[in-house]
Amino acid sequence: MIVVAIKNTGDRGVGEFAIQVKLDDDVIDTATLSTMAANSERKVSMSPVEMSAGKHTIQAIIDVKKTVTEDDENNNAKTVEVDCPSR
Repeated sequence: MIVVAIKNTGDRGVGEFAIQVKLDDDVIDTATLSTMAANSERKVSMSPVEMSAGKHTIQAIIDVKKTVTEDDENNNAKTVEVDCPSR
């Protein structure tokens, strides 16, 4: 399972926004949060994913539809490389 940690470091709450997770550039899950308070943090559990052996890229994108007005639009994605061992 992939857990996405989201921080709203702003001084105001936000309304609905979407979270998207990609595995090797393929969208594997999307979730929607209805609100998020100012200066808060949440963790969102996304769908479990199976990966073949080898190196993979996982990317989480927050506010994928650009519905939230922000001071910094460049901090909405995180990419990690993982190496999945063979079974």
